[in-house]
Amino acid sequence: MAIAEVATPRDMRLTHSQMACAKTCLRKHCLSYELGIRRDEEAKPLRMGSAVHLGLDLRAKGQDMQAVLSAVGGEYAQQAPAPTSDAYTDWAVEAMTVQTLLQLYGWRWAEQDESIEYVASELSFEIPIVNPDSGRAKRTHTLAGKIDKIVKLSDGRLAIMEHKTTSWDIAPESDYWRRLRIDSQISIYFMAAQALGYDVQCILYDVIRKPSLRLKQVEELDEQGDKIVLDSDGTRIYLANGKPRQSADTAKGWVVLKRMETPVEFGARLHTEIVGNHEKYFQRQEITRLAADIEDAKYENHQMASLIHDCQRHGRWPRNTQACIGFGKCAYFDLCANSFDPFNAGSGPLPAGYTRVQNVHQELDES
Repeated sequence: MAIAEVATPRDMRLTHSQMACAKTCLRKHCLSYELGIRRDEEAKPLRMGSAVHLGLDLRAKGQDMQAVLSAVGGEYAQQAPAPTSDAYTDWAVEAMTVQTLLQLYGWRWAEQDESIEYVASELSFEIPIVNPDSGRAKRTHTLAGKIDKIVKLSDGRLAIMEHKTTSWDIAPESDYWRRLRIDSQISIYFMAAQALGYDVQCILYDVIRKPSLRLKQVEELDEQGDKIVLDSDGTRIYLANGKPRQSADTAKGWVVLKRMETPVEFGARLHTEIVGNHEKYFQRQEITRLAADIEDAKYENHQMASLIHDCQRHGRWPRNTQACIGFGKCAYFDLCANSFDPFNAGSGPLPAGYTRVQNVHQELDES
């Protein structure tokens, strides 16, 4: 059983994200990159990451912080749900979170960034995938991606500057940084930068941790700034001197009136939290690569390209069911579990919640 027709002309560029998808599940790769099937709405983590990258790119190009925040706010405004919808508050909180992170990122790294010279930003590449044994380039695929920045450090070294947002612990001793020692994306970017003529010596890995704070209940205040205490009938309680009572009494059923904080109030609380714990949210480290690391990456890229090409030739894409619900539910689990047949999907209608994109590498082709 083979795919009768790929929905769009096959894009023969391979990216790190695409190969990581194939490593996770070849059927997922088929749905996402062969058939171009995606979720209707961009997932929140991807949207936040894209917005942060936009802000940092504008900052590197010399825009002041007010212009950066205005541009990012404008991007969010274009995606705003109706103010009366259930999704509006979550959207407003997300937009406030991104703008607060960008503002405090500038504050956190202001002094260090004065010594960094930005050489290139959003640098796209497409290079051959070479067989390390024969030295021949594959005819079926190329290796593509986009490097965040090339910078010159204070000591004159050229470096790749890679920005990431994550929910993981980014303390200097955490496993997040240990994993980067074997991360294949870093090796790919090293090879690409050098192929483009940049003699980079390291990667300055720049990480922003996404806050876990959420909206919370706050005490409602009257026009004089006093709390509002109500009895079980909803009547406000006053003291004998006529002043409003300011504390609850659970035995009597008296409660302090509360409401959900606004996105603006949330933003102020988030600002205070990050300023007081900035090392929790902003970290940078230099990551190096040895010749042996690059050699490993070359073999890995060639093997992954060969595997994907083999699946394309035979029209068979095995599932990895261990990846369906391992770290959150796979975006395609509902399709697979409901017997959606990608081999006969053609260009017909998709189940609700999914759409088909013409460009499977939108991140590469965005201006």
